[in-house]
Amino acid sequence: MKKLLTIALTLIAILSGCSSDKVHYERSVRYQPDGEDFVIVNGDRRFTRALYGGHTGFRVETSDVPEFALYLPRMGGNLTFSVKVGEKELSLNDAARIECRYRPGTRLYKITDPLLGEGSIEMSVLALMDEDAGVWKITTDGLPEDATLGWKFGGVANKRFSREGDMGVDRDDCFYLLPEYCKDNEYTLADNNFSVKSIKNKYGQHTVYGFFPEGAVHEVRNLSEVQELQEFRQ
Repeated sequence: MKKLLTIALTLIAILSGCSSDKVHYERSVRYQPDGEDFVIVNGDRRFTRALYGGHTGFRVETSDVPEFALYLPRMGGNLTFSVKVGEKELSLNDAARIECRYRPGTRLYKITDPLLGEGSIEMSVLALMDEDAGVWKITTDGLPEDATLGWKFGGVANKRFSREGDMGVDRDDCFYLLPEYCKDNEYTLADNNFSVKSIKNKYGQHTVYGFFPEGAVHEVRNLSEVQELQEFRQ
């Protein structure tokens, strides 16, 4: 037994020595521990942490910036936010400072930018346990009086990825809001809610429902029109 153990340890040492001589990886610590949280400021990677609720394949994909995607499983849509002050509009992804925290079961953001003056926007998101759903809570502090918050959701493609969207295997843009993901989506709008029905394919058909505070104004637009309008307002 002692002889076998010695051989095993020797093999490990030899293999470790070979790999360390030939391959050198320089790694930086992107997420810093802070109590129970892991924190990053002005990170630039998207869809780096999935939030799970119950025992299904549903998950909410979250990013270093406040951009999100739903996996139902199959692609269930992309969600982003913006803020408008006067005639200027800012995607929250492009804010000057984004503090992002991962806390077990949730992801939290604190966003500041010169457009917001001394104000800030805080956001938290989690996946529910009892049903396949995500919840976003947004609070503001000290924003300009004419500031309005906007959101953009689309791309319920019902598309299956080769490895269910795994990082480093599937395409980097697999959870992006792409024009082809929006094809044949059917929207239904109501007072404070909406539904989006995906195209029907071999995986069946999905319907995603969204709910938001009363008094919000919402409409269906072509993706290219939205992108052009945002570029004009920047």
